[in-house]
This record gives sequence, structure tokens and C-alpha cells, in this order.
Amino acid sequence: MLSTIFVLALSALSMVDASSTKSSSDACGVGLANCNPPLKPLGLYQIYQPARGVYLYKYVLNANPGGEGPLQVQKPSGHENYLPMWWVREVGKDRFNLEPYGSPGVHAAAHFPSPFDAPGSNLVFASLTSYPLVSTWAIESAGNELWTIKVPNYNAVWKSNSTMISLEPADGTPDEHWELQYYGGP
Repeated sequence: MLSTIFVLALSALSMVDASSTKSSSDACGVGLANCNPPLKPLGLYQIYQPARGVYLYKYVLNANPGGEGPLQVQKPSGHENYLPMWWVREVGKDRFNLEPYGSPGVHAAAHFPSPFDAPGSNLVFASLTSYPLVSTWAIESAGNELWTIKVPNYNAVWKSNSTMISLEPADGTPDEHWELQYYGGP
């Protein structure tokens, strides 16, 4: 009798474990090993291009506060006490705005689709009242703490050449992968 109860309890536990693993895997779409935690609905992040090798720096997404201009990535300096931060604001299901810290009303944006016809068009950070720009992004898990940032419903992703950032067709190469390091909320 006791052994029957023990066997039933073990099989119930294995069923619960299997169903929770399946639902987590389904939610990520790529399995537990490659699943990133969801982004915070309103969070402060540093956004990095991953290092290309063990001795190389990660390049951080930069926007100079107080102005408008191209989005760039730069090597962080060990002597700076401030590195660029970005508010990642959820504006719909899996849709986000990226706003440089200290520059309210300014967003990471792009002219789209016109410049996309010519690959290598630069992304900008700009006031949305000044230009007709796309500023809502889909940020999707690429697994293992990597993300892609793309125009929703298009095969147009952020890519970096370690200086400028452009919108280009996705092809799975490392220059379209980004790390988002969470620093806190409001």
C-alpha cells in the first residue's frame, strides 16, 4: 500500500515538472537553455554590442544628452563615472520605446522604410515631433542573454559595425545581437 502511494506521488511530480518545462519552453520559443527573462515594463538599461573576442571591449549604445544625432556605439572608458543609460518603455505587447536617460521626449528612431532601400542607413535619436520616424521597436530574445532590436513585422534589425548603427536585413550574424543590462526602475 505504501509503495503504491509512493509510486503515484512520484508520477504526479514528474507530470507537473514536465508540464511546467513545456509551458516555459513554449513561452520562449527556443527552449529553456536559450530563454531570456522578460524585459521590465519600464526599466533603465545599458545596451551593449557583445565583445567580439575575449580581449575586446563591449561597445555601449551612446546618445549625447541634450541634442539629436546619429546613434553610435563606443568603447566605455574605465575613468567615466557615468555611462549612457536607456529607458526601455513598454508601449504594447512586445513593443518598446528607447529613450536616452536625461532626454525626455527623445527616442531611438529611424526613417523607415525609405532609407532601408539603401542598406547602411543610420539610426538616430531625435524628438518625435520633429520628424516622421519609426520609434517603436520589437525587442526579441536571441538566446543566451542576447537580443535583437527590430522594426515590428519587418525583417529589419539594428546592426553595428562598432561605430555606427544601421537598419539592415536580419541574417543571424553577431553584429545584430545586443545585451541589455538592467539597472533599475522608476
